[in-house]
Amino acid sequence: MKLTCETCQNRPTTHVAVLDMSFCDECLRKIEYRVQELNSMNRTITDHKINGLNEAITITVSDQPGPGGANHAYNIIGLAENIPNIGPRPFGVNIRFQNGPVSTPETMNGITNEALVAVVIDRMRGFQFQRKEDGTFDESKRGTYACKENACALTHLEEALMWLQKRTRDRMARGVEGTMKV
Repeated sequence: MKLTCETCQNRPTTHVAVLDMSFCDECLRKIEYRVQELNSMNRTITDHKINGLNEAITITVSDQPGPGGANHAYNIIGLAENIPNIGPRPFGVNIRFQNGPVSTPETMNGITNEALVAVVIDRMRGFQFQRKEDGTFDESKRGTYACKENACALTHLEEALMWLQKRTRDRMARGVEGTMKV
């Protein structure tokens, strides 16, 4: 067994048997962090899988978690109609969330959680309510696919958006919005 770290030549404190190598604590932490980074890349999410369409859709995480522990890049890809002599036609979207604080317009680089939730709320309202002539929703008239389950999902999505917005307002009031401060 070596008496020095394989990477920095400092005195080792840990021997990694599977590698038959020795590393100091600092280098071992760096190696463990990098392994975690690599394991988190292209992680597949399966929470949505329940039926044929959802089974055909793959959601992958394509970046490393940021300082707060959340990822920023997601790919949602599925295969649709089979085109003769070509094969299945893929469909999907790449989602990029904001990575880092937004202190100026130039630091904006992705969408917010609030924006994505708002899109799903709009879609659920489309199922739950009829539209007025101006395109807004008439909440007094049930939509074609109105049901208890859609109503519950819509209520919880609206609540989720309210809590996300409350968090932002609270951060603004404390003067920490646009920073990495908690």
